[in-house]
Amino acid sequence: MRFNKKLSLLTIGVIVSLFTGCGGGGSSSDTKSASVTASDAYVVSLPTPATAECDGIDYNSTNVENGVITFNLPKSVDSSNCVYSIPKDAIVDIDGDGKLSEPDQTIRMPLKTKGAGTVANPLTTSALTKGDLDNFEKFKKFDPVKAKKHLLENPDDNKTAKLVASADAIAYLADEAKKK
Repeated sequence: MRFNKKLSLLTIGVIVSLFTGCGGGGSSSDTKSASVTASDAYVVSLPTPATAECDGIDYNSTNVENGVITFNLPKSVDSSNCVYSIPKDAIVDIDGDGKLSEPDQTIRMPLKTKGAGTVANPLTTSALTKGDLDNFEKFKKFDPVKAKKHLLENPDDNKTAKLVASADAIAYLADEAKKK
């Protein structure tokens, strides 16, 4: 009886050691890279890895640099159908220097997007949560960092003028609402 118990424990130990590390690893020949941009300001640090949920399996991110979060996925996975999640308390680059520094802040909510090459922002998160796929299609390419940069670099551009006019109108309406 003792011999059988020891043998069973040894067998379990061997099986566990054989499967340790399965589920996301693999040589470079059987994986492909997929990435998403986490944006409100670009993410420069993650408290825990971001995840890509593909066909019911979670894969952890392998790198984050200037807001681009990279995943190594099996070649058999259709990365356009994966849901990418950026954890709450990821640190975003407030000063735009591309690295972790003093003014940077944490995101107070997890962000989600669907499909490699898209942007995860509060709009995509809300649309996915509500199942609003029409608006999600609009939001998944909106990058607030690039939009801000465009506004600053092109103050006389027609798009910039329309955005500024819209922002002024919203500010006016907000001020009027406060007065009531």
